[in-house]
Formats: sequence, C-alpha cells, structure tokens
Amino acid sequence: MVVDRNTVPLAMGDVRITFNGTVEVPGKVEFIHPLHNLAVVSYDPKSIGNTPVRAATLRVKDLGAGDDVWVVGQRSDSKIMSQRTAVSSVDAVAFSLVAHPAVFATAIWRP
Repeated sequence: MVVDRNTVPLAMGDVRITFNGTVEVPGKVEFIHPLHNLAVVSYDPKSIGNTPVRAATLRVKDLGAGDDVWVVGQRSDSKIMSQRTAVSSVDAVAFSLVAHPAVFATAIWRP
C-alpha cells in the first residue's frame, strides 16, 4: 500500500496496519521516496483473512489532458472519498520536503 511520509517517516521501527478499524496486522516498509511525500508498505494478504480488500489497478501508460481518472483520498473525518474526473493538464509539480521527527542519540560515558 502507498501512504504519505507523515504516516511512515522512517524505515526503522514497527509498522501496524489496521483494516476497517477491526483487523490489525504487521507491515513492512518496502520503500520511502527521498523527495516525494510517499512510502510503500507491504503486508501478508493471508493475515487479514476474509476482510474485503482488493488491489488498485495502476495504469501503465502516461496520462494526458482529457484522460479519465479516479481521484481517491481521505477526508479529515477519515472517510474515504473517490470521484471520477478528467486530467486537465500535465505539468511539472514541486513537492515540499516532509518534516521528520527529530531523533536524538545520547551517549552515556562511564569510566
């Protein structure tokens, strides 16, 4: 699954994925993009049993103006929304860097 880097800012640590607020399974960070706001997390599909989940079909060809697409997102109240729309234009975009939590190392010296 693809998540934002505020959800998974670092590759180290434990990842837990919750489906429908009821099924929690372990996950693994597979990839964190160094510049763009995305990370890829995997899980074992067998671990969610009969939970109704299906894979998104990704388009292989480049998009162009006028192509039909679905926009999927999550509202601030956690409701998933989707809407069919058309690409108006394809332009370069500048993504801001993600603010990472500060990690401090402390050394204890004992002579």
